Amino acid sequence: MFHEGTPLEWLQPLLFVFILGLTIALMVRQASEMKKLEQTVSKKREFITVISCGDKEVRRPFKEGDFVGKKVSECDGGEGLIHYIIVKEEKKEEKSSKGLKSLFKI
Repeated sequence: MFHEGTPLEWLQPLLFVFILGLTIALMVRQASEMKKLEQTVSKKREFITVISCGDKEVRRPFKEGDFVGKKVSECDGGEGLIHYIIVKEEKKEEKSSKGLKSLFKI
């Protein structure tokens, strides 16, 4: 990079250390983002089946084989239709970042 005996020769090791540190920080950040993504994808979602029983709606956990329009006998004294299937909302957790981690948004 610099030739021996130039006035900026002392800058070369500092530049190397800076680039190495930046590379390591970015790799740690990328690993953290991948871990968060993996956790998000691996979460099991909960589905709720909504059954239309005349004037009212009945909710129950999703069962394999449920589909919209399927006739089921889970209404009081009769059959009902599966009106729709919804995904149960997850509660969002808010974390406050402090210190070095907030600098790199880890």
